[in-house]
Amino acid sequence: GQRFVAWLSVDPRKGDLQAYPAAVVQMLEQALRAKKPMVNFGESFHGITVHLVGPKFEQETSRGRRDVIRREVEQEAASVSAFIAQQGYWKEVDRTTEGAKEINLALRPGDSYRLATTSL
Repeated sequence: GQRFVAWLSVDPRKGDLQAYPAAVVQMLEQALRAKKPMVNFGESFHGITVHLVGPKFEQETSRGRRDVIRREVEQEAASVSAFIAQQGYWKEVDRTTEGAKEINLALRPGDSYRLATTSL
């Protein structure tokens, strides 16, 4: 069947999930497949750089950093979830982390990108 992928960031102040638009997701997927260490979007998307190395992906701007999450889903407008905790700021954590809470985001059409039939 078809698979879609969504990329999300964790708002470090509010503790909610924010989906990247499909055009940004497509660029992130291409960079990940090409094993690029980062994607710098510059003025085309809020001046962000997404780092694609290390145990976690991160978004960086002139104002700070936030966790970035990649999720594969079965349908374009699926619901995605993540466990987060406040450790000075909100970030993604393992479900067993003390203070972890599960948060959900309903993806809208345009929040996900259709994967090629060969997955990562």
